[in-house]
Amino acid sequence: MARLPSYITRAEGKRGVTYEARINVLLPDGRRLQPKRRFKTLDAAKDWYATTSAELASGRHTAPSEVTVKQAAGLSGFLASAHKFVSIVKPE
Repeated sequence: MARLPSYITRAEGKRGVTYEARINVLLPDGRRLQPKRRFKTLDAAKDWYATTSAELASGRHTAPSEVTVKQAAGLSGFLASAHKFVSIVKPE
C-alpha cells in the first residue's frame, strides 16, 4: 500500500474507512487555523486539499462564517435598497 500524504490521515469507524484532510491556514492576526474534512475516498480528500490550498494562495477562499441566514437576509434587504438608491442617482 502506498503511503498517504502528510496532510491526510486514514480512520476506520462504524461507517468504514474514511480519509481526513487537514490544511494549515495562517490568519492575518497571526493565529493558525487548521480546518479539516472527512471523505469516503482518498481521491476526494486530495481534491479538496488541492482546491482549498489553491484558493488560499490566490486569495479566493471564503472561510466559514458565523453569519446566520437571518442576518444574511437582512443584509440582502439592505443591498436591495442600496441598489434602488444607486439606480436613481446613476447618470444616464
